[in-house]
Amino acid sequence: HIYEGVKFDVFFSRLIEIGDNSTIGGSTLIYNHGASAAGDYYGFGIVRIGKNCMIGNNSIIAGLKMGDNSILKPVTAAAGYLFYIPEGKVYGGNPPIQMLH
Repeated sequence: HIYEGVKFDVFFSRLIEIGDNSTIGGSTLIYNHGASAAGDYYGFGIVRIGKNCMIGNNSIIAGLKMGDNSILKPVTAAAGYLFYIPEGKVYGGNPPIQMLH
């Protein structure tokens, strides 16, 4: 399920993979590329969202890999670097940290 207002990277969308039965909350931004504010760094990577995952609304994602059955809480910014959420884990915050629920 992909809710209203989700925006995908227009340059590297072929590098975005979403597993079966995953949910992406509204107004989430999903990018494969990013740059530093100073303009001295530019990078891109694969976004891989596993099966049965949930991404909360208004999150920002760049270069994220999520294991199956994992959760990214709403209004989380997993951007600006490559980030991995292990299978079955819950992450949230800015920067994202592991949470109990």
